[in-house]
Amino acid sequence: MRVEPHPHIGLQTVTWPLVGEIRHRDSLGSDADLRRGQLNLMTAGNGISHSEYSVGDGPVPLDALQFWVVLPESARHGDGGFERHTDLPTTTLPAATGSDATATVVLGEFAGVHSPATVHTPIVGAEIVVPAGTTVRLPLRPEWEHALLLVEGDAAVPEHAMTRNDMLYLGDSRDDVEVTSSEGGLLFLLGGTPADSGTPASTGTPRPPCLFSRHCLPSRATWPTRPNRHPRQFRHSRQHRHPPPSLPALTPLPALARDLADAPEQAPTPVQALPPVQAPTPVQASTPAQAPTPVQALPVLAPVPAVPLEPPGPTTPTPLFRHSRWLRLDGLSPA
Repeated sequence: MRVEPHPHIGLQTVTWPLVGEIRHRDSLGSDADLRRGQLNLMTAGNGISHSEYSVGDGPVPLDALQFWVVLPESARHGDGGFERHTDLPTTTLPAATGSDATATVVLGEFAGVHSPATVHTPIVGAEIVVPAGTTVRLPLRPEWEHALLLVEGDAAVPEHAMTRNDMLYLGDSRDDVEVTSSEGGLLFLLGGTPADSGTPASTGTPRPPCLFSRHCLPSRATWPTRPNRHPRQFRHSRQHRHPPPSLPALTPLPALARDLADAPEQAPTPVQALPPVQAPTPVQASTPAQAPTPVQALPVLAPVPAVPLEPPGPTTPTPLFRHSRWLRLDGLSPA
């Protein structure tokens, strides 16, 4: 993972690793490696920039949860800050059936246990481990709204089976919620005061995008003038970067024009002169043309004498048979 330096204002980022290690660096000078069971809490306030890299040269397994907490008006204009907590409090939740569940209070307050991480609104963020074959009740504050995220395994609330990586919104006005797991489950509980109660709620529950964008717009014009806030003042030099993974073997493409411009100049290949063009061979004159043979005049034809037509005589019936003296018809002799 390579998330280059980028800015935030008006919020807190809560990073909770699950698998692998993450290196965090920010414009305040913080440089920390984070692993499972440790909390990174960065308060942006009126402006901060940071980067996040996975630790290692090659591809590594990596998984984490990250939530954004909207800061109230009283805190979002203050200075930024960074906290790293490696020892967070835990509490045991008695099971109705099966083995007891365990909760790690990452942020805020849960079941009477408080996290040492700094918060600016009533909030809860807690990791819940429910053993296989267990039913347990999670205590809630009815004036808060809550949501449950199934991270690993299986879990169900009454009449609703949860899906991995999906968030189940529980709403408010609940004193508790019953959770059952057949194979064992890892969950994360989120909650805080509702958004319409005058105090921005925590994070994790669905929120309109304006809760974030409206905090950014008034400060966008003055961002470049703030000291230690601009990414260019982050001093994120190349020598501190983890080397990227090696690239697979690729077939090189033809050199681009900009690459040719950087190449050393070479003497041009001399152009060979073309052989001289030979004069065309003169065409020999052909045999002199002979005079054409004169056309002989056609003989004059004698006029054909007109044959007078005889007037037609009386009509004579045509016999059916014409007898010739040289022919025999039906064995009869000529007359």
